[in-house]
Amino acid sequence: HNLPKVCSFNIVVTDVSCGEEHTIFVQGDGGYVYAMGSNSEGRLGTGNPELRSCNVPTLVDGLCNIKKVSCGSSHSLALSEDGQAYAWG
Repeated sequence: HNLPKVCSFNIVVTDVSCGEEHTIFVQGDGGYVYAMGSNSEGRLGTGNPELRSCNVPTLVDGLCNIKKVSCGSSHSLALSEDGQAYAWG
């Protein structure tokens, strides 16, 4: 796209980060983490190595009360409200 486009997923997003081939974001209500893009090297954190990619937001199971996320080229990190750090990829 040459112009900005609204990406509407019917959730309120409070934090977002983009990696080389994936994006993760935090849902405001409950701090749940969603991922989309390439799942190469476990980037999406789904635990399903057979999932090659996903073009719709996919819930990262086991994470809630997350306030910040950050992506590297093929890994992701999440920081919970109580200071616990999670990493995958």
